[in-house]
Amino acid sequence: MRKRFLALTYNEAVYVHSLEKRFFKLLTGLKQLRLSKQCKSHGISIAKAIAEEILRVITVPDVVLPSLPSLRDSIKSFTESECWNFFETRKEDLYRLLVNLKFDDKCILENRSVMSGEEVLLRGLYELVSGADKLEITIIFEKDQTIQSRAFKYFINHFYDNFMHLVTDNLEWWYNGGYMHQSRDAIRETFRIEHPIDDELF
Repeated sequence: MRKRFLALTYNEAVYVHSLEKRFFKLLTGLKQLRLSKQCKSHGISIAKAIAEEILRVITVPDVVLPSLPSLRDSIKSFTESECWNFFETRKEDLYRLLVNLKFDDKCILENRSVMSGEEVLLRGLYELVSGADKLEITIIFEKDQTIQSRAFKYFINHFYDNFMHLVTDNLEWWYNGGYMHQSRDAIRETFRIEHPIDDELF
């Protein structure tokens, strides 16, 4: 059967539905009517032809369109201001992240499609920073929503598999170094600026 992103078009679905109706009517007629052997044989041949046509439509796209190349698949494809607006970081820092987070040059996603580690990083960061849904993200990065979903899953799994120990094993280091308190204070300050309320709550 087709994959989700190769689903039937509306016209194809209507066509298949009409074929199915004919197919079942024909089978019912062959079963209930008293027909000669020759007529029955001819009816079975027609039923087989209809079944083959249904199978052809639901398993093979009528037109195979190549994936559109993404114009937003690298750090250099974003301007300095876009890097700050989309990822809340400087362009030069994105390059540092790419090196230090150790994404492979080619990442194999769940459906065996291939995406560069640089694009996986950018897509993942954008989804985390913006909170945008998959449809909104496709407007910027192109490609379909299922690709974004698989890329984000790869992004999260990469962090979990390679850097989870920095959180689970180093909490004492974060605490002793004062970084937890600094994070707490930064979050409080952000809330004060964006949602001014009674300081006593803090």
